[in-house]
Amino acid sequence: MKKKLIIVLTLCFTAFFTNLKAQLLTVHRYFKAATGKHFYTTDFSELGNGGLGYVHEMPLGRVSATGTSAIAIYRFYNTATSAHYYSMNSTPPSGFHFESILGYSVGPPFAVLLPVYQFHDDHGDFFYSTSSATPSGYHPDGVVFQVTN
Repeated sequence: MKKKLIIVLTLCFTAFFTNLKAQLLTVHRYFKAATGKHFYTTDFSELGNGGLGYVHEMPLGRVSATGTSAIAIYRFYNTATSAHYYSMNSTPPSGFHFESILGYSVGPPFAVLLPVYQFHDDHGDFFYSTSSATPSGYHPDGVVFQVTN
């Protein structure tokens, strides 16, 4: 009886975590050299391996596709500067308007979280990284959301 219970619990946990993993979306990072701007999306079909002058750089991490018990990560856009800004705060910064929800930050006990640091440069670009090291030419803004790998 005890062995059957262990098998059933193992199958339940496996199904639960497999389902959770299937709901995770990869956050793709792009860069457009002509404007010096970065762009992040969970919808690979937006730019694929690159488009509209953007080059696909690398995945940033993963976020949840659903908002159950998770915090939304908002994507804002500034038409004057062509900059995108990402935040768990639903209020857009001055000059930005809401564009979409990037995904939802996943929390414990379901995932190991990685902080995402925001950096800005003097030309209006926002750069996001799971590394706290400040890139050359950028200024640190702190942790703005979390992803899992």
